[in-house]
Amino acid sequence: MPLFKSSMLAQWLDGPLGSNERSMLLAISALVVTFLCGRSESIIGNRQWDTVARFCIAKSLSVRSEYDFVLDSSVSTLLASFFISIAYFELHDSHHTWFYLREAITLAQALGLHKSEYYDGMNSADALYSRRIYDILFVTERSFAIARHKPVLLLRPLDPSQGVSGEEHENTSEIDVGFRQLVRVYSQLEVEFLDVWSQQGSVNQGLARRHGRLELSQECDALAEIQKADIVVTQHWLELVSWTAALQQSELSSTAVSRSKSFYYPEDLASSLLCVTASLSVKSIEIHGLGIVSDVLFPQAAQTD
Repeated sequence: MPLFKSSMLAQWLDGPLGSNERSMLLAISALVVTFLCGRSESIIGNRQWDTVARFCIAKSLSVRSEYDFVLDSSVSTLLASFFISIAYFELHDSHHTWFYLREAITLAQALGLHKSEYYDGMNSADALYSRRIYDILFVTERSFAIARHKPVLLLRPLDPSQGVSGEEHENTSEIDVGFRQLVRVYSQLEVEFLDVWSQQGSVNQGLARRHGRLELSQECDALAEIQKADIVVTQHWLELVSWTAALQQSELSSTAVSRSKSFYYPEDLASSLLCVTASLSVKSIEIHGLGIVSDVLFPQAAQTD
């Protein structure tokens, strides 16, 4: 989640903190702690990490009550909501996940992160991170909305590399390549398609048929393993979503010319996914947390969450 410079953490911890910054750091702490849940006791000790995570969330929300966070003009408050949302996701709490994700999106829209005027006079580094924040909200909302059949608020992403130049671009180019690919994969699904997908059981003949295989640039081959795992697995998942939509709309056929519109396509996807994951390290998949396992690799299990 390349949403701010890592050096900023040291600056925040070494200096006086505003309530919005304290709230955000507690939310980050909660998220980090959730990744310890279920880990081997021989590595991290016998501790109820989910209880610790919920304590950090409660403290973050308590600190936020000390100021009018709705009128806060910084990104710290919306990041706190975002980190709390993802922490709740890792704790298997989908209701709070969706609530705080929507809260973060609302705060981002209130600040105007989707408007060019917001970036007027901003240095390139701050503009880069602000655009990333908006786009990671876009990706996260689409991921959760697709997995849980929810409607979306964010219609399109920004360009996360726009306005980046010089040393800042050189230091973040590796991250940007993978991040842009991930945004591109999610943005290929039309809002009209997502609207129908969110209304389970509704019929819109011909809508699913317009979605063939998702396009992925060859840049993916040059990505680091961690980024490649995220993007390639996500692509397979979204192709399965498209196939499922076609199935629901009675648009599949055992004699279809394209395998993606036949009843057998999930076999192709499963075989392809096995080949991809077999070529990647376990760590490159595990590091993405619960989402890549429950929502992507085992989507039906996630529906019961």
